[in-house]
Formats: sequence, structure tokens, C-alpha cells
Amino acid sequence: MKNGRVVLPNVKEGVQLLSLSNVYLAEDARRPEGPNIGSSGEHLTISFLSLNRAHLAERLCRSIAKEIPEFKGEVIAIDNGSTEEELARLRGVLETMPFRWRLLEMGSNLGVGRARNRTIKYVRTPWLMCYG
Repeated sequence: MKNGRVVLPNVKEGVQLLSLSNVYLAEDARRPEGPNIGSSGEHLTISFLSLNRAHLAERLCRSIAKEIPEFKGEVIAIDNGSTEEELARLRGVLETMPFRWRLLEMGSNLGVGRARNRTIKYVRTPWLMCYG
């Protein structure tokens, strides 16, 4: 115990300094669009899984379009074996979206982990966010 906190063996306690200038430490800090995901998310892919729940995908996509109207990244929908009707509904939802998107069909239910892992090879941006 140190200063009222439990400190595990082989763990060093350090002080964290916070500064707004830390942004300039990033290698990509001087890009015109800014560091990390970029000011409009141009370096970000948002990925989600879908399995017979196009209505949830629609809620997510409408939220992205509303809350990030200038989103320049990409959305990847991974279909994990939906019925043809749900797949058509999902495609219809995506076709109305103002951002770039792709629909990847896995053909069967691979489970959450395997489907997410398969997603990675399709990502074209340096940043990936898996939703849900």
C-alpha cells in the first residue's frame, strides 16, 4: 500500500502530466486534417456486425449521419448470416447514407469474435472502431 493505494509488485507508479500541447507529439500532428482519426474522421473505419437486425443498423447509421455530418471515414457492415430479406433491408438502409460504406457478407454466423477478426483485412484506414 502506498499513499492509500494498492501497488502491485513489479508495477511502478508514475505521475501523468496533461497538456494541450501533447497533440504535437503525435507523428501525424502536422497533417492538414489533424492527427489520429482526422478532424472529420477520414482515417477512421466504423465497423458493426449485423444478424437479422437491420433496424439496429439503421439506428446506428442514422446516428452517425446526424451526429457526424461531415464524416469522411468509412462504415463497414459485417453481415453475419442474415436472411435475404434482412440483408436487402440492410443494403437499402446503407444506400441512403451520406457516408462511404461497404457491406461484407460472411454467409453464415461466424460469431462475434471471428466476424470481427475477418473485418480487419478489409479496413483501409489506420484507425478502426468496432461497434457493439
